[in-house]
Amino acid sequence: MDKKKLVKNIFLCLTGPKEHFLKQLKEVEEYKITEVCVFLTFLNPEQRKEIYKLLLKSCIKNIPLVHIRHDMVNEEIEFFIKNFNTKYFNTHEESFDEKEKKLGFLYTEKWKKHYDKLLVELRYRNSDFKNLDMKKIGGFCIDLSHFKAAEDRKTTEYNFIMQYKTNKNLFVANHLNGYDLKKKLEMHGVKNLSNFDYLKTIPEFLFGEIISFEMENSIKEQIEFKKYLVNFL
Repeated sequence: MDKKKLVKNIFLCLTGPKEHFLKQLKEVEEYKITEVCVFLTFLNPEQRKEIYKLLLKSCIKNIPLVHIRHDMVNEEIEFFIKNFNTKYFNTHEESFDEKEKKLGFLYTEKWKKHYDKLLVELRYRNSDFKNLDMKKIGGFCIDLSHFKAAEDRKTTEYNFIMQYKTNKNLFVANHLNGYDLKKKLEMHGVKNLSNFDYLKTIPEFLFGEIISFEMENSIKEQIEFKKYLVNFL
């Protein structure tokens, strides 16, 4: 893979419960980092309101990808688009599952004008994809460790992704973390550089224009990981 492209396309992340998120945000300020990706998975509506105010006051200028959750409203999506030029928002496959009515919010009218910015992230639990229409949304956010787990466990997610392998424009973004080869499981807390070895087995077509770390590691550690991965990949 092109080294200059990787330097540009790999982004550090803010994630975790509120206290952890704030700790990483403080580091972002210390390092004067202007671009990150944001994961709101653990933050409830009230916590998010507080976080949004802090983001506006921070040195962050660009947030290319946001991991959203089921209780977010349209105004929150537009907040990121307006203030941080956010291009894409990802959510898990159950958001498209008719059995999960409380989560199946993406095909409602309030989201309609943002379908082109919505990316689906698949896991490895043998999901049923009959209600997931890739023509309606912006494409995939491939979590690279999830893909590896789906491949190793031979789940339906692997086959669903592979059927689109010639349609490169669907592979828009990635989450990048570690992988436990023995447990066949993602690692959001990377312990050593060997946790990234699995990336050598990932088909290149899966890599998108936005490659976001998704890990609990400190910003300082993420900076070192990025330097390593730019050369490793």
